[in-house]
Amino acid sequence: MPEDNGPLLILARRLLSYGPPSLTILINRLEGAEEYEGFIKVVEEFFPEYKAEILGGISPDAQMGAFACRFEDRYFPLSDNFGEMEDDSYHEFNQGIPIILRGISYDEYDYIVADSRPGVQLMTLLIEDPYNADGTHAPLAEACLQHVPADIIRRAPEGGLLISEAHRIFDKTPYEALAIWGDIVSQDTGNYFLDYDWEMVGGQLPGWTMENVVALTQEWHQADLLSGKVDKLIDWLEEDSAARFEELVNFIEERRRDGSNKDGSPKQRTEGLPVGSTGRD
Repeated sequence: MPEDNGPLLILARRLLSYGPPSLTILINRLEGAEEYEGFIKVVEEFFPEYKAEILGGISPDAQMGAFACRFEDRYFPLSDNFGEMEDDSYHEFNQGIPIILRGISYDEYDYIVADSRPGVQLMTLLIEDPYNADGTHAPLAEACLQHVPADIIRRAPEGGLLISEAHRIFDKTPYEALAIWGDIVSQDTGNYFLDYDWEMVGGQLPGWTMENVVALTQEWHQADLLSGKVDKLIDWLEEDSAARFEELVNFIEERRRDGSNKDGSPKQRTEGLPVGSTGRD
């Protein structure tokens, strides 16, 4: 009588537990062996402990989706369409890490003028336009009239503050996020995710190496930190747009008059505005 737990039966049960491979995966293994092996290599490098789970998917899309879930839990978010490739193969995966670039391109800057949050428009009005050679802010100023009276808008720095002046005025103050915003719209933060858009990278993606992923994870966390500071200032500004925009204009005028910012300490703090930072990170 055969043993219930003989070595062959144990092996058979293990094989059956994975389920039969799908036709799509079999075709990919045959026709795209090199790309499949590339996917396997990345899985083994990053998640050897989850290899069986990831490769247990019934299609390349399912496998890449499982990989993405594990990757995002440990590192940083990937593009939304990752794991939803049209050709249901590993080709796109092997092109590189499907990162999410957050740089503000020319078109996205135009969107700020046309249809963005009031706080974003008002903050952008205070900073120079990196794409407009004549330094005018006329369309943006007109859009801001929906949120702030004209007499206050007219007091805003003509053409916006140069980025260097924005840092001189706002660094180490409760309003430092305005200088950070200037760096973001100028794509000059020193952060990969905030300084690049898809047009700039030309479709070139970073390769699937541990060195790249570790570096990009650090960059993503820094991008979140900088963006978080900006978001808090936007929220604060939108709570009372007219009064708080005027407060920012007053602060700029005061700093310009006394040429201060030597010790970075404002003469007054604004209640409710997040501080908690001692400068640029």
